[in-house]
Amino acid sequence: MGKSWWVSACIVLAVAVWTATASPARHVQGKANSRDNGDLLASTAPGAQRFRAVGQLVGHLHCTASLVAGTATPSPDTPALVLTAGHCAARFGGNDVMVDQPAPNGWQFTPAYFFDTKDRHHPFAVDRILYATMKGVDVAVLQLRGTYGDMEKLGITPMHISQTAAVPEVTVELAHIPVMDVPGDELYLRHSVCHAGAHHRIYEDDPPWIWPDAGTIDCARVAQGTSGSPLVLKDASEIVGVVNTMVATTLDGCGLSRPCELVQPAGHSEAGAKYFVSAVEIARAITPESKLDLSRLDTGHDVVLKRETEDWITQSKIPDAQGVLHRATWSIRVEDGTRFIRYKTGLGDQLRCEDPAGYSSQIDAGTQPLTTLLVPEHEGIYMLCVIGQADASAPWQPEARATVVLHQIDDTPPSHPPGIALLGNGVGSVWQVNSYKSPNEITRVKVKFGPRDTTDCNDPAGYFTSRKPWEVLRKEQAPWRFCALGFDNALNASPPAHRDFP
Repeated sequence: MGKSWWVSACIVLAVAVWTATASPARHVQGKANSRDNGDLLASTAPGAQRFRAVGQLVGHLHCTASLVAGTATPSPDTPALVLTAGHCAARFGGNDVMVDQPAPNGWQFTPAYFFDTKDRHHPFAVDRILYATMKGVDVAVLQLRGTYGDMEKLGITPMHISQTAAVPEVTVELAHIPVMDVPGDELYLRHSVCHAGAHHRIYEDDPPWIWPDAGTIDCARVAQGTSGSPLVLKDASEIVGVVNTMVATTLDGCGLSRPCELVQPAGHSEAGAKYFVSAVEIARAITPESKLDLSRLDTGHDVVLKRETEDWITQSKIPDAQGVLHRATWSIRVEDGTRFIRYKTGLGDQLRCEDPAGYSSQIDAGTQPLTTLLVPEHEGIYMLCVIGQADASAPWQPEARATVVLHQIDDTPPSHPPGIALLGNGVGSVWQVNSYKSPNEITRVKVKFGPRDTTDCNDPAGYFTSRKPWEVLRKEQAPWRFCALGFDNALNASPPAHRDFP
């Protein structure tokens, strides 16, 4: 996990081919014995040899990674490659791609990270980030300073990445190193036997990453640190998925650490759901010589879009500088480097960017047609697919690698008010009071306070955004009424909350 889990929960999201659905994921409950239920894996346990290639990655986050190669017997002089989740390498935007960059100092990968072989753990420095992205998938390939020959000396054989992702109902195994809610002396490799479930188009963060084919899993002990872990078929050693995100049960709505399945008119967040992504594209790009052929991957050299507004979620009508309401627009600017574009829009759960059908004719990008392009008025999550051409002689960006953004129309106010908090137990000459948000449902709060008998919380006049940790109410001037008004990302107002003192 990672993300807000970027600092408190490192795992990430999602995958490769999308199977349309308009209902929440069905999570298949697997039957597992205690050793297979996320418990620590001993190096001597049956089948443990298959997971010697799995280890701890200390990179942008603490994650799990796997030694991989294009053949079972790579050249001993070839620098070793490891596979992990993209968010373990950097903090990405929804269409960002990183290609062949030096790794920061201090990054390292320690394979065979068993609890009973601590004295034999051998960390290898990470040399380069060969490829990392969260565009459509969440994967990264890192190159170590050590070679496959160095790994062979430690008895570690690389894993192979399947060119077929895990399908629903199949039994899988997960080797991972969670670090959240785990005792400090148990931060080692664990093993779960579980099941892959339904695939969904999901999104996460603000503005969101989009994964068109994220698979669900019911594996045990998935938590921060599990990101990047390999899924393999039962009793096999071929990687069929990479763990990338899960739904934090302590938050609400859709947002950071709350991935949502893209259904209409608003996303659905399945509490506790865990997701993996396919690494099929990586499998196709690793050569028999265990090199990464970047020409087979989306390297991100395509049309670059910039959102001109703060939020990707708005009401259907928004005010201009004079307060006059107008239809919401995409407000997307095409950055320099693209001469022509073609685009299409539609409902986010239905539109397929990879399908050539439905794209507009060629348009001069300099006219910035997407800045004033209207978003449909009805509530829902809409998708914009854009492909570009650098100049008249350059090839067009493939539809399968389109630049993709979302826009949600939300005219529904939050159903509950923000909370009101009192610092301490109120002892002393003042009450220290303020209101708090409810991520990702109430993202902004305004307050007001005054004499209890004359302060009307239902009157919108007088509310302000507090810049202080606490507002101070002097007891000598009591009784007070403290009001709080919450707003969601689209600036829909919640019911007001109030609390009287005393």
